[in-house]
Amino acid sequence: MKEKEYMTAKEAAKYLGISLRTLKNFMRHERFPIPYYKLSYNLVRFHKRDLDRWMKNFKQDYGEELQQKKLEMIEKAATDILHKIL
Repeated sequence: MKEKEYMTAKEAAKYLGISLRTLKNFMRHERFPIPYYKLSYNLVRFHKRDLDRWMKNFKQDYGEELQQKKLEMIEKAATDILHKIL
């Protein structure tokens, strides 16, 4: 059976592992808006490829922030060690 490319909001939320309310919040989010197609007043669809890209970009931003914090912790630990030695 072929996987659906376009999903309803409920299907998209399930695919992303988030609640429908969270999905709707991200649809209006200023910094990380989820891309969607508005077909009529109450009818929207999400493309699987768009959701995958959105999730990848979102994770990369978080990963870079986490990586920066790790580097800061390593630099602080190295500085502390140098102060103890000297």
